[in-house]
Amino acid sequence: MTLRLSLFLLPGFLLFYYLPDNQNASVEYKKIIEDRILTDDDVDFYNQLSDTGLSPEGLRKALTGFKKVLNEYDDVNRNLITIIDYSCPSVMKRLYVIDLLKKEIVYKSYVAHGKNSGLNHATSFSNRFQSHQSSLGFYITENTYFGKHGYSLRLKGLEKEFNDNAWKRAIVMHAASYVSEDFIQRNGRLGRSHGCPAIPVQDHQYLIDLIKDNTCLFVYYPDAGYLSESDYLK
Repeated sequence: MTLRLSLFLLPGFLLFYYLPDNQNASVEYKKIIEDRILTDDDVDFYNQLSDTGLSPEGLRKALTGFKKVLNEYDDVNRNLITIIDYSCPSVMKRLYVIDLLKKEIVYKSYVAHGKNSGLNHATSFSNRFQSHQSSLGFYITENTYFGKHGYSLRLKGLEKEFNDNAWKRAIVMHAASYVSEDFIQRNGRLGRSHGCPAIPVQDHQYLIDLIKDNTCLFVYYPDAGYLSESDYLK
């Protein structure tokens, strides 16, 4: 069995909560390996992930949901997944693009959350119009366009009651000047959006072009309601 199949046919992948102690993270990743989610050849790759702040439990959830996304949508890119870990504070780079076939983190970046989701830490999430909160769950990236924020990427929310209003709410990936290290130095956190996963201006076109056109995006936070009710995680 190839790496790609072993990863996609076994449960468990991608989700994030911040573990400041990398030793604890390494223990959790070791457990994933022992559960046979990974082969021996994958150990080095997942040890690499454990040093990035990527949550082991988030990893499990993302792989579980990604498998179901692939079963439902034949045209989704099977090698690439993007994870946003809103359990991490905004001062951390908490957006990951992972190539599962090459076993590489191909991009890592800052990303903003909605202004009503929290200050430095996002803790509240919503699918409601005018909530100005971020939405959890699995998405598929769609086409690009030029709007009021310039070059942007449309997102299709796949989860009823959690993010399926994304299109109507105009929840898209776009660049914002408040997503930068300079803003963090001045304010102690990133700026916030109206619910969009806003990204840095300097490399937004590269990131959008990297994940556009039918790749999977998973937005994670250890919210008990979402984790227990999401159809993709059952």
